[in-house]
Amino acid sequence: MGQDAESWCRDRGMRLTGQRRVIWQVLGEFGDATGQPRPDPVAIHRRAVLRDPRITLASVCRTIQWLEDVRGAEATSGAPGAGTPA
Repeated sequence: MGQDAESWCRDRGMRLTGQRRVIWQVLGEFGDATGQPRPDPVAIHRRAVLRDPRITLASVCRTIQWLEDVRGAEATSGAPGAGTPA
């Protein structure tokens, strides 16, 4: 992913929680491993829970939705960094 997670979240006024960090890392690894732009949330959850058993499928889905919402808003506004992180 083009930018580190902490900077990316900070630039958008979001806090990078431990769970978001794990999900971010798994998203990056999943994309690298499969080349798919939209990884399956269940597959992401299976990998994420190995690192942090407290991560729920709902947390994965919310994080993915939040990333898509932020990226969509940036693309619509023409803000720099649109399309980051995935």
